[in-house]
Amino acid sequence: MSFGYKLNRSYSVGLTGASPLLKPDEFVDMLANSQTSSQMDDVDPVQPRQAVVDLTVLTNRLLMDLHAPDLPCLTSTWLLAHEESWDRWLRGWTVFENSSRRNRIDPFAGILWSWGRMLMRSATLDDGRYAMTSIAIMARSATQILARYHDWYSTENYNLAWQHLQHIVTCAHVTLFCHIRQELLAKETEVNLASALWILGLAEPRWTSFAKVSKERIQAIALALGTSSLKTLLKIQA
Repeated sequence: MSFGYKLNRSYSVGLTGASPLLKPDEFVDMLANSQTSSQMDDVDPVQPRQAVVDLTVLTNRLLMDLHAPDLPCLTSTWLLAHEESWDRWLRGWTVFENSSRRNRIDPFAGILWSWGRMLMRSATLDDGRYAMTSIAIMARSATQILARYHDWYSTENYNLAWQHLQHIVTCAHVTLFCHIRQELLAKETEVNLASALWILGLAEPRWTSFAKVSKERIQAIALALGTSSLKTLLKIQA
């Protein structure tokens, strides 16, 4: 099985909740086959960036715990340990980026960072001990992902990938959930949904019925909330 295939599949399982494809003994291979930001000018398009690989590895470790038989994911020790490892990676990566004095950052790095935080906190969403902070983090993460994709597709002519589409649909539903739970105001919800619906419109030529049905369902849920400003927004988007 090729390295590129494993990377793509391991990235995709984070969208579906499936068990991780990568195993612990493959983490070293993942890290060894990636490139740092200092190599960005001469990059093999099949060769993943260091940040993407690092975040994919962190996500796989998270998924391994979520699929463990003893389900360790509802303990404060588990949650804090994962958050500490993600924070440690971000601090190290920030120092590296600043020291390299490079302005170009892999566009997927921020998306994968926010997606991992959302995935981590979704595991504790129903636990009253963590619900309030989990909803807040999920709201912030969904907002960041939608904003990054909106900026990306506003400036680049990309063929919208399936993984991107899954991110957009999920973040739109997370936005609606967080609005119902009073974590996002109507104005904040409008901005998120406007970005999601616009991107889903771009996706319709390639992903046809899935993109169209997803857009219709998001609109229907938003309209059911009864917020007049949302109704106005969705009529414009329709």
